[in-house]
Amino acid sequence: MNFFTRKFRAVYELFSVDHNSLTFKKHLRKTESLNGKATNSLVLIEFEQSPENVIALSLFLPILAETFDASFAAFQTIGNKRSSSLTGKIRYRFSTSRIVIGRKLFQIQTLKDWHRESDRTNSIKFETKEELERFVYRNIWIGDLIYDEYLAKHDSPTVDLQDVRLHKIVSQAVDIADWWINLHETTKVEAIIVSHDVYLFGIPARYMASKGIPVYLVSTGGVSKLSEKFFQIGARVIEYPKEFERLPLATQQKGCELAKNKIHGRLKGVRDLHYMPVDVFGESDTNEFFLKKTTNKRILIAAHDFYDSPHGGALHFYPDFYEWMNRLGKISEETNYDWYIKTHPFLRGRGREILAEITESFPKLVLLPPNITHNQIISEGIDLALTVYGTIATEYPLFGIPVLNASSNNPHQAYNFSITPKNRQEYEFLLRNLELIPRHSIPEEIYEYYFMHNILPIKNWVFLSDEKYKQDTGFGFKPMTREIYSYFIKTDNKIGNIERDEAIRSYLRSGDNLLNRGHFDRNSNSGIDRFWQGST
Repeated sequence: MNFFTRKFRAVYELFSVDHNSLTFKKHLRKTESLNGKATNSLVLIEFEQSPENVIALSLFLPILAETFDASFAAFQTIGNKRSSSLTGKIRYRFSTSRIVIGRKLFQIQTLKDWHRESDRTNSIKFETKEELERFVYRNIWIGDLIYDEYLAKHDSPTVDLQDVRLHKIVSQAVDIADWWINLHETTKVEAIIVSHDVYLFGIPARYMASKGIPVYLVSTGGVSKLSEKFFQIGARVIEYPKEFERLPLATQQKGCELAKNKIHGRLKGVRDLHYMPVDVFGESDTNEFFLKKTTNKRILIAAHDFYDSPHGGALHFYPDFYEWMNRLGKISEETNYDWYIKTHPFLRGRGREILAEITESFPKLVLLPPNITHNQIISEGIDLALTVYGTIATEYPLFGIPVLNASSNNPHQAYNFSITPKNRQEYEFLLRNLELIPRHSIPEEIYEYYFMHNILPIKNWVFLSDEKYKQDTGFGFKPMTREIYSYFIKTDNKIGNIERDEAIRSYLRSGDNLLNRGHFDRNSNSGIDRFWQGST
């Protein structure tokens, strides 16, 4: 791409003059005002939203305006360059988000004192990675967010505590935290809407939630409310058994039966989750054997993506996936097991190269071919599977193979179908004493968990059939683009306005953390039945 092409594309993106954006802007201008009420109270919405989220916000905000007597305003985090503020304002002025949110924009400037002696973060030092991930600033836990921001931003599998780039992210995080603390002390904020609850995006979410202010994440795929107890959307998994018990018996039975069909379909190679490649399970295309024919115990390590927010809003037995893998490598040297590594289906960047380097340091670890299926691994014989918090914990137990989690904060912690040690010491003790690990299967618990995690939470409250939406747009197979604006306007695959708006009102009145199928009809089960197919 030459210089002029790059500049043209930059201007094109800056002013949002593509056909799809212009069409959606025209559509929005025909609707009623979305911008809240003229009061001194605020609902703050993060400006940087995906096109999919912008569509969802255009439908959610008018209903939210009925709940809060407040005006809407956008917020944006910028750097310390002189052009950052002006560029940010121009981008917002011509963005689709501005029509949805309103004219007012707050800018959070960071790194103002970067490289100066007055930078108050100069005294913040970390001796260990564990100290970094537990870092609390002004009563806000932000260490894990800083940690994950560093990994994602610099494509690094772990942090370098001496890296000046890490100190820069710490400074940014502190500036963001200070801005939100000051805003809360000087302005009445009724609610905020963020795009993510991880990385540095998570700082305002955590702080405002700790102050009892509703924090929402809004996309076509769902609406979540973060609270002080559940400031990360995955934290509510501990409540699954209680929530399941409160459901009507018919719903429990029907939900678990559907979950059973879905997960057993996955084990045969049928794609049931939009982010899951079809060949994770399925028939092998080779007659070759990859596991050694020995009498040793065989251990499978289900590797994670090194860069994809390893904390996810919680602390685990190891500060990141790289440290976990290296620790397993050291333990492998102390045992007479056969150790195998299966790569994550979406391993990014240097992921496989990093795993190869680890196996060079620890020769007992064997890196399996990337195209080997789980069914082939299982057929060759595995005694134990290891993960930090992956979906393998719901899969291998159905074959009678135990799964050991390297975290007490995994999504399955409320159930007994996988093994969740209390701490790192117990985890490593079990690795050295495999005979103490129970080998049993509790399929009913797996079906209940799958239902609560993947079926009951609504998959799409904007489009009638989530499956058709993903097939039509390719979402889940390729990055979402602004073409979704035109799709939204033209498609008949939409939930009716009245039904959708009443569901959002029901959700906001309920105080529930997640928009779910029940909000579409509070008086009967028909609202749940309505979504058994097409949204799963």
